[in-house]
Amino acid sequence: MTTAPQRRRRSFALCVLLVAANLVLLNWIALGRFTRVDLTRDRLFTLHGATRELLAGLDDLVTMRVFMSEKKFREQAAYASIPREIHDLLDEYAARARGKLLVEYLDPSDDSERRLEASTAGLHERTLQGFGAESLVVFTCYLGIVLSYGGKPDQVVEISYPPETLEYALDLAIARLTQREMITIGFNSIRPRAGAAARAYGAEGFDEHDLEGDYQTVKQNLARQFEVERVVLDREVPAHIDLLVVHNVQHLNDQAQFYLDQYLMHGGKLVVLAEGIERNRQLSVLAARPALPDALFARYGFTIKRNLVLDQQCAPSGQGLPLYFIPELIESHFDPESALMSGLKSFYLVEASAIELNPPGGVDALVLARTTPGAWAQEGFFDTDARTLKPPARLDEYRQLDMVGLLYGEFTSFYSDRALPEGVTTSDRGPTRADFERQGLSLEEGEGEEVAEEEQGEEPAQAPPEDPEEPEAEPPGAASVPFIREKSPPTTIVVIGNSRFLCNDFLRSVPANLQFFWTLVDRLTVGSRLSEVRNRSAAPPSIRADLSPADKRLVKYGGMLGMPLVVLVLGMLLLVLRRARNVTVQVER
Repeated sequence: MTTAPQRRRRSFALCVLLVAANLVLLNWIALGRFTRVDLTRDRLFTLHGATRELLAGLDDLVTMRVFMSEKKFREQAAYASIPREIHDLLDEYAARARGKLLVEYLDPSDDSERRLEASTAGLHERTLQGFGAESLVVFTCYLGIVLSYGGKPDQVVEISYPPETLEYALDLAIARLTQREMITIGFNSIRPRAGAAARAYGAEGFDEHDLEGDYQTVKQNLARQFEVERVVLDREVPAHIDLLVVHNVQHLNDQAQFYLDQYLMHGGKLVVLAEGIERNRQLSVLAARPALPDALFARYGFTIKRNLVLDQQCAPSGQGLPLYFIPELIESHFDPESALMSGLKSFYLVEASAIELNPPGGVDALVLARTTPGAWAQEGFFDTDARTLKPPARLDEYRQLDMVGLLYGEFTSFYSDRALPEGVTTSDRGPTRADFERQGLSLEEGEGEEVAEEEQGEEPAQAPPEDPEEPEAEPPGAASVPFIREKSPPTTIVVIGNSRFLCNDFLRSVPANLQFFWTLVDRLTVGSRLSEVRNRSAAPPSIRADLSPADKRLVKYGGMLGMPLVVLVLGMLLLVLRRARNVTVQVER
């Protein structure tokens, strides 16, 4: 017969077994379902919705090889948390990918073969400093991830410390690996190629901003997500260019303007970066720019003013003097309804000009960013000496100026009502009957047969290949009935009254400028939400600037003392309730 103690022991053992089984089951379920409470303002410790969408959309296996010197990190107190943080993040990645992501951890600390494998994959050994019992300790380590997918070239992610931007870096690498078609961003150049094309430009053919020079930082960063290439406007813009950045506007001759126009007419998207002033290279002074394609820009619906914009909301100099000619554009003066500016906080322009939008029929215009009301503009004479430059004394000189604008719609060709430039090369595709009728032209004898063949889908005769070293210029009048497009499908132009804000030396001190431009390019092309992840990680969490000093002190000390006080009060309350319950039980007995 079973005694009472035996029954209690069996019940206790069964209870322990059931609790253990529940814990195992709960952990197994939790592998695919994460839930956490993130009380930070920007939810910095939770995977962004864009990341979850990216992982849920994987259609094949992505492999991550994590080269991390865990042994060395765990030996240093300052770095001991790194392995846990990375494991936690990648575990959540794997769970969200639902079997489409394989993570492999490799520790090269004491393994020469692992170190060789990491170096061969493109990771670099780095040197970090830690603290020993009595002295400073210097050690070398590996900290990076190599991603592989479907036989494509591997993507290498070097993990920064602290690894606060790792989520965005991984998202970029996964997106680039898994996208079916590569997006190509073109940056215009007016540097001529060798041969006959060079003679069309003459001595004035040079680039104010060089993609391999002062725009190199922009190129290197955009290349993490897109293909980036230089486009010389001496012939038709290649069809694979998804977005053309026009940042060299000086000396754009008629031929270059024609190819720019036809790129837009074929549905291409433009980002125009131009100011109405230029710096004299010899005298280092600013003057109004004489060589803007004003008529071309006016046809599309915008004007670049020949002025210098200054603002009291601006960057400070090293001596604490305000640099009024480097205005800061801030979130409160961005268009709140535009997805292009969503999530951006601020960025700076340097020696910029205002823009004016005058959209033609069929085109909508929107100002994306303005200065503060404390801005003013210089015209004719330009002063950028921070030691002597003072804001205007008269209040009526201050005004809010438009700096970034968007035009969307069906644009009319600049050449729809004017003669074509000499020597232009029109499209390889010959005109169809509709093209002749649209331009009010009649068919000559024999042309109807060729047009009929084209309309039946037969391939036109291919022109002989061109010599890449010595391109031949088309003789004037070679295309007697040129095929041009007079109206574009719905497309977009973004205009910014500045090109210098993307130069290397400026981006090093103002990373927000790269964030702004990258976000703009991303949303104009792929339209992905990855820029939201970048914008979230780019701005470190901070106390709101609009709080009063008293409110800031309340937030500071509330964070330090609030939680201990809550725990203490709850503990005292539980103690009181427990004693009251014990007293009630004793009285009932």
